[in-house]
Amino acid sequence: MLLSCGRPLHVAATGGNLSVIEQLLQHGADIDSRDIYGCTALHCAAQHGKAAVIQQLVSAGADVDLQQHEGATGVYLATYFGHTDIVDLLVSFGACLTLSDRNGHTALDIARQTDNWHLIQIIHEALNDGTEV
Repeated sequence: MLLSCGRPLHVAATGGNLSVIEQLLQHGADIDSRDIYGCTALHCAAQHGKAAVIQQLVSAGADVDLQQHEGATGVYLATYFGHTDIVDLLVSFGACLTLSDRNGHTALDIARQTDNWHLIQIIHEALNDGTEV
């Protein structure tokens, strides 16, 4: 599940370098560019728990629901790596919680597999509130 995060925007997102991200975007970097695994900068930020980066990327137009080649979304990765604050943030940005990976697993399934009851509760409540799109 480890992401490569090898493109300049991806590296900046992984490291939480907001000023570099801003410079890259100002100079035409594609906010939803993908690496060889289909990962975007948002995937990298979600995996590494970088809330400020996610806010910056989404504000600049990043798609919160893009899936990498395995089918994981940002909210899926944040769930997998136990980043409760990132799951909350992505849900607030309208992340779809019903998208599944290539094995049919959703973020809720991953939360259940990892016995992360706090994430199970967050995702379940969001689904019941109709927060997902």
